[in-house]
Amino acid sequence: MKDVTETLEGDYPESDVILCKDLACCLGKNYDSLPKGYVHTFLIRDPRRSISSLCKIHNQLKIPAHMFPSTGGVKQLHDLHNYVTNTLDQKSIIIDAGDLAKEPEKTIRKYCEAVEIPYSDSYLNWTPNNIDHWHAIWKDTALEAFFGDAVGSTHFKPLHDRDKDQEMDISDVPHQGQLHIEDALPYYNELFEKRLQP
Repeated sequence: MKDVTETLEGDYPESDVILCKDLACCLGKNYDSLPKGYVHTFLIRDPRRSISSLCKIHNQLKIPAHMFPSTGGVKQLHDLHNYVTNTLDQKSIIIDAGDLAKEPEKTIRKYCEAVEIPYSDSYLNWTPNNIDHWHAIWKDTALEAFFGDAVGSTHFKPLHDRDKDQEMDISDVPHQGQLHIEDALPYYNELFEKRLQP
């Protein structure tokens, strides 16, 4: 973790912006490892969707149940958000995946404004299969399960069933997954109310 922090805190004179993605559930409570000089953004997703998806992937890859993050990582994200906003005194910047899928241009524009990055339409499109720089472990069996759709995509695909109030059927989610969803929803709902709205 120290190596990652040092890398992120390095000098990059040829770059205007440095972006890095991490998972709050992997960081744990090691908040001292957060790199200095960064604006933290929180990407949230309705746990009825994220945990349902995670359950399928864990089953497909035969990942042991004890490796499933409690609340699907939503509480850890909530706790990290509280640390960033309360202890580091940074503004809250939250994007909901449903908003991003439904209204990508508006959501990205709002985000760019929040982090003071000039907006470009080029942020809405990308080259598929751009993973040459990825670590080999992510190109192996986990690639298709975790990232297959994203890696093969070329742009955000607005999904019209992303109504927050729409009742989602989670009856096919394993019982333990349903418990994780139940535990995660209050944390997600609190973050959802603070999100950047397109």
